Amino acid sequence: MPPRDPDADISPGQARLNQHYSTDYSSAKTGGKFKVDKAHAQKAIDGLNDAIHELDKIRQESERLKLAAGPGRDPYSSVAAEKINERALTGEGCHATANKQYREALEGMVANLTAIMKGYADAEDMNRQLGGKTQ
Repeated sequence: MPPRDPDADISPGQARLNQHYSTDYSSAKTGGKFKVDKAHAQKAIDGLNDAIHELDKIRQESERLKLAAGPGRDPYSSVAAEKINERALTGEGCHATANKQYREALEGMVANLTAIMKGYADAEDMNRQLGGKTQ
């Protein structure tokens, strides 16, 4: 039987046929069992924290490489150094700004995973207190 187009008009008889062939894998029929691999979640958190640390090192290195002044004593060199610094460190769309946004996204992911793991641990504790099984 080909997949049914949900937007197509079907007869009530065809709807019953589709209902007959459908499979319900809801938690009520499968027992609702699932397992969260805490070790893998922690590895993901550790990997994200390592990436944040690398971004911090890149930021520190970019600050170290910041041009204090132009290579010459003419006004053009100092303006060029200023523009290069702005483009590299503070300008819209610059590498440093992109890295800062990337860092913030990684921190958000770490916070979300940490909250999920805490929620899972809290649920396991509640199940233990209620006498349920946990894995």
